[in-house]
Amino acid sequence: MALIHSTAKTWESTDWQAILSLYQSLEKLSPSPMIQINKALILIQLDDTSGAQKLIDEISHLTHIKATLPYQLVCSELAKKTDNREATAHHLQEALKMNINGPVRDFLTDQMSSFDL
Repeated sequence: MALIHSTAKTWESTDWQAILSLYQSLEKLSPSPMIQINKALILIQLDDTSGAQKLIDEISHLTHIKATLPYQLVCSELAKKTDNREATAHHLQEALKMNINGPVRDFLTDQMSSFDL
């Protein structure tokens, strides 16, 4: 996965389908909610918001997962892709409540600003 990311010239040229395939293989070996979160993010990149939403819905009952930064970030991306401003703001605000470092906090604040939240 890292090799595919590191060899892509741009974010947009990343071979998301290849990364998805690797995550699917990993999931067969060791299924976990974090793999589902990563797969959901990839599906968002592949413009499959319904597939991403299905994966998130499958784990949304797990309180300990909902309390993670990756969960909140993928939910904010999904909400952004579907133009759900209220949900985008909610998930970014939840992420900002977490114990995060300065650059991540700056990134999240910029995300809120760029989306006029």
